[in-house]
Amino acid sequence: MLGCLVWLLWILPCSLFSAEPWPCPRRTSRGGANLVRSTKDKPDSLGPWQFRNSRHSWGYVQRMKVWTSAAVLESKDDVLVYAGSYDGNLYCLDASRGEMKWSFTTGGKIQAEPIIGQLNGQNIVLIGSTDRTLYALAAATGRLEWKYQAVPWRPTLGGGNLASPCLANRHGRLVVAAPVWAYDRSIGNNLQLSELHLLDVESGKLIWKIELGMTPPTGAIAVETSLGPAILVAIESGILQAILVENGQKIWSFSSGGLVLGTPSSAVVNGKRLAFLGSKYNFIHAIDVETGQEVWKFRAGMWIDSSPAVARVGGRDLVIFGSYDYYLYALAAEEGNLVWKKKLGGAVYSSAAFLPRDGVDEYVFVSSWDDALYCLETATGTIVWKRYIGRAIWDGIPLGESTWASPVVLAAGLKSTVLIGSYSGWFLSEPVWKPGGDIANLGRTAGNVWVGLIASVLLTTAVVTVIMTKRGLKKTASG
Repeated sequence: MLGCLVWLLWILPCSLFSAEPWPCPRRTSRGGANLVRSTKDKPDSLGPWQFRNSRHSWGYVQRMKVWTSAAVLESKDDVLVYAGSYDGNLYCLDASRGEMKWSFTTGGKIQAEPIIGQLNGQNIVLIGSTDRTLYALAAATGRLEWKYQAVPWRPTLGGGNLASPCLANRHGRLVVAAPVWAYDRSIGNNLQLSELHLLDVESGKLIWKIELGMTPPTGAIAVETSLGPAILVAIESGILQAILVENGQKIWSFSSGGLVLGTPSSAVVNGKRLAFLGSKYNFIHAIDVETGQEVWKFRAGMWIDSSPAVARVGGRDLVIFGSYDYYLYALAAEEGNLVWKKKLGGAVYSSAAFLPRDGVDEYVFVSSWDDALYCLETATGTIVWKRYIGRAIWDGIPLGESTWASPVVLAAGLKSTVLIGSYSGWFLSEPVWKPGGDIANLGRTAGNVWVGLIASVLLTTAVVTVIMTKRGLKKTASG
């Protein structure tokens, strides 16, 4: 009986949104960011490809992402990938070949991950922009269904943004919770304000809004509580809040004591729903969703900017997250004990994505500041491969100032791929498996890059030496 209850608690939050293809950042409240393709045996299933957005932005702005993390949708005929860009466009790409199906231009840069729901039986993509507007687009064509301007323009408006929204159920109707931030730079009305807006998905009309604080919000996720569906959202000053979908009432708030950039995650662990949150004070916190009380915390060697992800391995839940101390960590979700940690080649800025196989999240994928994408065994932390994905298009970017795109896994058997928008400007689809079934060592690693750079420097030095020697000989001959 107890086992059935635990199982019910585990699947209940997922069942609330079972009809929605990608209802929140990283697809589920657990994170993991994967989609298992039902038509994985099609001969033309998937292949490696690269896609470049429309233009290059030469000026780096704080918090600006080159690409957002992706959302993935499987339709009857193909698989589509949606990702936002700093050029203000949301791109829809064919997952098989990387060809652009359509793009939609917003009035600002896109820094929030798109989500996917349904409107009148049709799939729609919801995306926020720095123009302070939430857009609902037809997933197949990019046609605008509706848009909602959260903060109207005024001459003194200094800026604003919508963080990643999430879908929830309210009285049998689908609603979207959108975290909003804006600041006014006028002397008489100088303020910074974060709010959470709840909209009806069918009409795009505002149902309620609530103030969150005075610093920018993270993305939002929906969870089930004893009081009903609730939204979990944090703000940069380190406060995590639980807000009822019914009326916008705040259930509780929790202060992490440190700056927060990553979206919270959540999972039912041994019958108790926990929320997980990382901070720039180097801690990851586990919070009881019913009470808002801290269950445990774990200190890493440096700050944590990404969203923790919860993997199911060996009959237990592991919280997987990376830190700027170069380590990827795995903790026991129930008590916070360290299971393993693995040092990578750079600060780990991304959230984790999992490749499920036979009911187990067998492999984990993260990217780090050595310009590499890593594949590791989820159970042990053993590095399987790493692959160079390109250096940042701007020089001198302060570490920890922006949250870059994280990998997403499209599971399709031997044709599984990892999808990631690199800060090099390219959006990449990388194969996981070799044709023979072994995990691929995907070519050019970060080590290869250093070898190439050293070789280039030596070659350049040799060429310059030859030129200077020839000039010296000419001067001697003329003298």
